[in-house]
Parts: sequence; C-alpha cells; structure tokens
Amino acid sequence: MRLFGKKKEDRTARKGNNQPVLTEKDNVGTRQETLDQAIAYWNMRNMRQKFDPFVLYVFTKEVDALDSLLDLDCIHKAHDTGKIICTEPLIFGYYRTESEHYEAIIAGENLTHELWQKAKDIFEKHGGRRKNDQEPEKQAATKTAKAKELIDKVKFIRKYNERNGSYYEIYKCDDVELAKDFLMTKSVNKQQYYIVVETPVGNWGMDIKGLYKEHLLPWQTDINSAEIEGNAFGMPDSFSLQMAGRGINDNFVVSVKCGNCEHEWIEGLRYQNWTVVECPKCHKRNKISSGNYTAFFV
Repeated sequence: MRLFGKKKEDRTARKGNNQPVLTEKDNVGTRQETLDQAIAYWNMRNMRQKFDPFVLYVFTKEVDALDSLLDLDCIHKAHDTGKIICTEPLIFGYYRTESEHYEAIIAGENLTHELWQKAKDIFEKHGGRRKNDQEPEKQAATKTAKAKELIDKVKFIRKYNERNGSYYEIYKCDDVELAKDFLMTKSVNKQQYYIVVETPVGNWGMDIKGLYKEHLLPWQTDINSAEIEGNAFGMPDSFSLQMAGRGINDNFVVSVKCGNCEHEWIEGLRYQNWTVVECPKCHKRNKISSGNYTAFFV
C-alpha cells in the first residue's frame, strides 16, 4: 500500500508495455542537449544553405520540454543511459537557453509532414510556445542514398584519450564531401571531445562548437597553383572565424562557389587572405579571397 501521495508516472512506460526496451545504441538521431550544439546546428544550416524542415518550441519548464518529446512515437528514453533517443534519423532534443527557458526541437530531411504536424500539436499541448518551424513537403521522407554511402564509406579507425584530457574518435573516408556529411550527423556535448574524419585532402572534425577543418594542406597556400578564381559567400562559422583571426587556427569554415561550374560547398579559408581550394565537382583549383570577412572580439 502506498500511504503518501500519488505514484509517480514512469515516463519510460508511457507508450505501452509492449514497447521494446531500447538503449543508447538504438539511437539513430542527432541529439541536441546544449545551447552550443543548437548554435552550431543553425550556423551550419545557414552556411550550407540547406534548409531542412523543423519544429522549434519554447517551454518554461524543463519537464514540459522533455514530456513533449517523449510523446512522439520515435522518441524514447534509453534504458542504460536515461537519455532520450530517436529511432529515426532526425535532429532532436531540448536545451536550456540564456533566458533560462527550454527549447525543444525536431528537425531534418527525414521529417515527414505527418510527424511535423504531430510535433506541433504535442508541443502546444504541453504548453510550448512556437518559436519557428518549416513545413516539409507533403510526402513521406525516405533515407537517402547518401545515408547508405556514409555507412559504407566512412570507416571507424580508433578512439583514444590524450594526457591533457582530450578525447578523439577517428574515422577515415576517401570522399571529403561524404566526410563532412557524416560529421553533420554527429552531435558533441563535451569540451575537448573531437570526432575527426581523415580524408586525402585534409582532416575535418566536429566538436562542441561545430564543424572545423584541422589544417590547410601546403598547396592551398600556393596561389600560383590556382586555375580559376572562385568566391566565398554567406555567413561563416563565427567561432572558427575568431580562432583564425587570433591566429590560433590556420583557417575558418565558410561556403564557397566554384568559378568554373558554380558548385557550392563548405571549405576552410585563410583569414583575410587568398586560399586555393579544389572544387569537388569539376576538380578545378580555385583561388578564393576572404578579405571581406572580419572577426570581432569582445
């Protein structure tokens, strides 16, 4: 007999006793748990000019943000870690904002119209206030062929710790564009945690601040090796711009366009200088100026 109070609801069982017990390894989504992760996502979204559908609501209480997500069929609580996981390849989660509210998000190219509408209804039911959303096309989304390529071509190499406390996950991929796509499916919520993909044209990584290029290759500073002139455009990643402006990193990440075929992709450029980059589509070497970008320090 329970003498005091009402029995607390087991949120892990709310979807019914027939649900399988899920663990962290069942998560196929990209979780957002911190404001830094959210900022990195929106920066990359704007930089790539790839505007996937999303639902973003603001909640006063953390429990309401959590409950709203758990009411979605694809969101569960992992039995081993206690964290929320997603059984669909989506961006999902909630985090505390600077105004001490909580934002809950579900997003991604695989967000169906049905789930988009259901998320809006559920978030409102739990007291959420709409911040923004983008409606998907009214057709079922499917996993793209590129998702299979990521599984087939991005190979795990090793994990290791360094003495300074840094932790690394190392992968390898022969296609640098697939490497960047793979990193964009990852989420980092710890300082000094790095996911790195080694490619023939330089290593790319993801940390708590977002996507970055480790180092430029020697030929990228040889302007005479360029065949044509391309251009940089859009908003750069602000953190990497500041690091390059301070001379801590030799590049910052921004969108560029090929002067030959007009293909657009994300690259690392020297700060207020010329950089040679190779177009992944036509393979022409472009020289690109970053003179229009200036870092501001506070």
